[in-house]
Amino acid sequence: MVAFITKRIGTVVLSLFVLTIVAFVLAEVIPGDPARTYVGPGATAAAIKAAEIHLGLNRPLVVQYWTYLVDLLHANFGISVFTHRPITQDLGSALPPSLELVVIAMVLNIIVGIPLGVISAARAGGRLDAVTRVGAMAGAGIPPFFLAVMLQYLIAFRLNWFPLSGEFSTTVNLGHAITGFPLLDALLEGNWSVLGDGLDHIVLPAIALAAGFTGVIVRTVRSSMIGALGEEYIVLAYAKGLTERTVLVRHALRNALLPSLTILGMQVGWMLGSTILVESVFSYPGIGTYAVNALFNSDLWAIVGIVLVIGAAFIVSNFITDIVQMIADPAVRADRLGRSS
Repeated sequence: MVAFITKRIGTVVLSLFVLTIVAFVLAEVIPGDPARTYVGPGATAAAIKAAEIHLGLNRPLVVQYWTYLVDLLHANFGISVFTHRPITQDLGSALPPSLELVVIAMVLNIIVGIPLGVISAARAGGRLDAVTRVGAMAGAGIPPFFLAVMLQYLIAFRLNWFPLSGEFSTTVNLGHAITGFPLLDALLEGNWSVLGDGLDHIVLPAIALAAGFTGVIVRTVRSSMIGALGEEYIVLAYAKGLTERTVLVRHALRNALLPSLTILGMQVGWMLGSTILVESVFSYPGIGTYAVNALFNSDLWAIVGIVLVIGAAFIVSNFITDIVQMIADPAVRADRLGRSS
């Protein structure tokens, strides 16, 4: 077990190192002049040259990458050429709202996707199964930004059930920042009005973000459940007189969920990247909105920082999923430990 985890940690470190190279190359090939953006339009050639020296852009690429790598080890992503603030500071403000959005979307993904997958498998071939499958395919096929626009227009604008945009109402007093996560801070402080207002604003973005991923989970769980329901131990469970609910939840679902763990783990990284498609529609002040602003303003190193954060989240979530799956599934544990030995 220790040898396997050590090997996987080494793979994670190597993956992160490759990610830094890809991100650095990305910053070099994207059209744009960071020095010109830094000093603003109408700047003189001397001012642009001084900005190049200040930002270290006049040094060889190898030196720039080494400096960049050392800075990353100290959690320094550089200076934003648009906001003129440390990118770490910008990301520190933008990331918590996005992580809260991802958490809410993932909760919706699980509490809707898994039960629907189980029900669909239990009624395979029936009308309910057909409706669920069509809904899952539709959810997986609708682009998140299109669904976000439709939800904003129909639910927020026409029906006025939820706010149109933003993270909180302008009249809300957020209070003290304890963790930096606004909803969590409101919960810890017992500030129920702020928490309610924040949840009210996050519902529609979370639905738009979760819909496509929920469709994938429904189909994955359904497929795994149908396979599990054909096993001999399920027949034996029915023969013992156990109720359908007990057989489905305690026996079939327990084994059917294991293949879905990998999908759920990967979806964390995918969701964080997909916030770009949702937050810009709802003017939600997260990493997605920050990424759009960085793109519009040619803030290359901010874009690189975003790529690194999302890529690191994807790599780490997959690592955690591997460990959890190995612990939960004896067959996977035996196979992977056998390979590492």
